[in-house]
Amino acid sequence: MKNEKGKFRFAGRLFRVGVSAAFTAFAMTSALLPLSLSQAYAASKSDKIRIMPVGDSITFGMGDTGGYRKYLDYFMKEKGYTGIDFVGPEGQNSASFNYNGQRVTYDDNHAGYSGFQIKQPASWGQDSSLYNKLKEKNAVKQAQPDVILLIIGTNDMTANRSMNDCASDLKDLVNYMLNDMPEGGKVFMGSIPEFTAYGGTDGRVTRYNNTVKDVAEELKNSGKNVEFADIHGCLNGTADLGFDGLHPNGTGYEKMGKFWAETLDEYLSFSAEEPATEPPTEAPTEPPTEPETEAPIRRGDLDFNGRINAFDLVILRSCFEKGFSDLSLLKPSDVDENGSVEMADMVLLSKFLMGQISDFRE
Repeated sequence: MKNEKGKFRFAGRLFRVGVSAAFTAFAMTSALLPLSLSQAYAASKSDKIRIMPVGDSITFGMGDTGGYRKYLDYFMKEKGYTGIDFVGPEGQNSASFNYNGQRVTYDDNHAGYSGFQIKQPASWGQDSSLYNKLKEKNAVKQAQPDVILLIIGTNDMTANRSMNDCASDLKDLVNYMLNDMPEGGKVFMGSIPEFTAYGGTDGRVTRYNNTVKDVAEELKNSGKNVEFADIHGCLNGTADLGFDGLHPNGTGYEKMGKFWAETLDEYLSFSAEEPATEPPTEAPTEPPTEPETEAPIRRGDLDFNGRINAFDLVILRSCFEKGFSDLSLLKPSDVDENGSVEMADMVLLSKFLMGQISDFRE
């Protein structure tokens, strides 16, 4: 929240810390030295990442309890992510299923609603608008997801809605979600699987998925943190559908879970290097009088692993929420180098990760 002067307060105290004072404390505290590469990477994968699966009955998991979500949880843990937190107004914190001969627990929270359309209520019931349901439950603002995985539109196709109407509804839905997400929140807009029930055809599904891709690219080009995710492409057409010809079978959901895990792993591990500076024209003629005692600290690299990625943004957001217990994080958090850590630093880091800027000086 903000005080009367517009400065941010967290944990009941004004959060505006001078970097010079912080580094005086840093020099006096050997326990706060930067982590090694392996330590930083392990710490990053244990950071809490809030993921909200959003959509219709495919997100809910119709035909195979837990749907792709249980497999996504499993594969993310298999990749070493121990801080993944699925969020949403539905489900429960813990459920289980049998997989590869063992009983596996998974986080069951989600925002999947069977029979729902994007925004326009369906003819089969007024309570069938995903946009309205999420707003009614204040779902996104309450959960504050770092990432939303959206798969919606199958019911709009069975209702034979126009692509223009679907595009307009998708924009309204995604913009609403982004507005209620934390700074730097990401929405992955998934294509829908093939289906044959209720008038489903290859042509209709293809046209809709092209619409989803076009909307995602339009929003991304306008500066929104949105990405298209080709769920349809990871499935083997109708071979991965269940007996009802509408929902994926167990194999299909497993493929979806693996696809989302690979997509998230790539996103969270994204690395962007700052442009190299020009080398000096003349080598120094004399060695420095004093050796360097500290490794150079790179702005934006909060886990000290030599890369700037989504984990750094998660760490910075956590520091804003809980305060800086580790003073070594203060200097890399001051990405605009103005001597204090402010919300502007988080915005700048978000733009850098989204590819809107290539240097923090822009």
